[in-house]
Amino acid sequence: MTTATVIPGTLVRIFNKGVLLTGDSGIGKSDLALALMDRGHTLVADDAVELSVTADRLTGYAPAALHGLLEVRGLGPLRQTRCADQCEIAVVVNLVQPTREQWASWPRLHGKWDAVTLGGICLRRLHLPVASGRPLPLLLEAVARTHDGEMRHG
Repeated sequence: MTTATVIPGTLVRIFNKGVLLTGDSGIGKSDLALALMDRGHTLVADDAVELSVTADRLTGYAPAALHGLLEVRGLGPLRQTRCADQCEIAVVVNLVQPTREQWASWPRLHGKWDAVTLGGICLRRLHLPVASGRPLPLLLEAVARTHDGEMRHG
C-alpha cells in the first residue's frame, strides 16, 4: 500500500543517499542545499517534501509546483538544473541553533541522535547545531558517508 504526505524541509541526495533536512524556518536549509549542490550533490525538494511510503521504503520528492526550485532568502525562488525527481530517504538531519549553554553541553563524541517516524518508517535523526564558521556541507557529507541505516525499520 502506498501513502503520501507533505512535510516542511529540504531533501538532498548526497553520495546517492537521501538526506532530509529539517529545522525551523530561516535556519538555513535552502542555503545549505545550495552549498551542497555547489559541491556536486543533487536537490530533490526544497521547502516542502512529499513523502511516499511503499512497503518499508520512504521516498521523497518535490510537489509538482516546486520541482526544480530552490527558495533562497533575499533572492527568491531559483530554478535549478541539478535536480532529481525523487530519492529514498536514508537519514534525517535536524538543523538547530542551540543556546550558549546548550552548545557547551552538546554531546561531542557521538553527536545528538534519536529516531523519528515518518509514514510508519523509523529513521535515525541527527540534531546538528548551526553556528557561524561550521563547515556544514562537509559535515553533511560525513554523515552521508558514514550513515549505515541502522534503526531504520517499518
